[in-house]
Amino acid sequence: MREDSGRGERGPVVEGEASETDSDEEVYLSSVPQASFPSLSGVKVLGEASETDDEEEGSPSEHKVKSKLVDLDLPPLIVIRKEEPRSPVGVEEKPALRIQHQGRYSTLLQQKLIESNARLCYDVSSTIKQVYQMATKELGTITAQLSNSQSGIINASHNIRLILDDLQAVADKMDIVTSCNLLPDIQMEPRTEPVP
Repeated sequence: MREDSGRGERGPVVEGEASETDSDEEVYLSSVPQASFPSLSGVKVLGEASETDDEEEGSPSEHKVKSKLVDLDLPPLIVIRKEEPRSPVGVEEKPALRIQHQGRYSTLLQQKLIESNARLCYDVSSTIKQVYQMATKELGTITAQLSNSQSGIINASHNIRLILDDLQAVADKMDIVTSCNLLPDIQMEPRTEPVP
């Protein structure tokens, strides 16, 4: 097989799968010195762009317009940092509602469920505490009334004992008076009325 003198002549074409080598044109272009091709800059070539960072490069006016549009549409960014207690830096302003995205509790529905669960637990505990406090107050009142009744019963029993002692003393004196023989036996005649 003779060597091709130019790009126009090619070897015989064989049906089947092509070999994984450079084509004749690629071999020819790589062998030709680059001085024979004019250097072109800024030429647009049809096809897929290379995957580089050149996509960010563009006209500065387009970049400014895009940044202005983004600035108008988005709310201001608030950065929340968890600072160590020994950090000398001042505390940043934090929003009124702080939502912590932690693991499995990251959706809004789960956060609302957690807040509702916390409120329910607080309400149940406060209700139970109130019931126990009312029962404690009522038990204290009943205990005070029972103690007052007990003291009244004790006072009444003491007074009854004193009365019994006094009655016993009177009975003893009556026995002494009736059994005493020191007094003379004086008998008086019955008084008769005069007949007119």
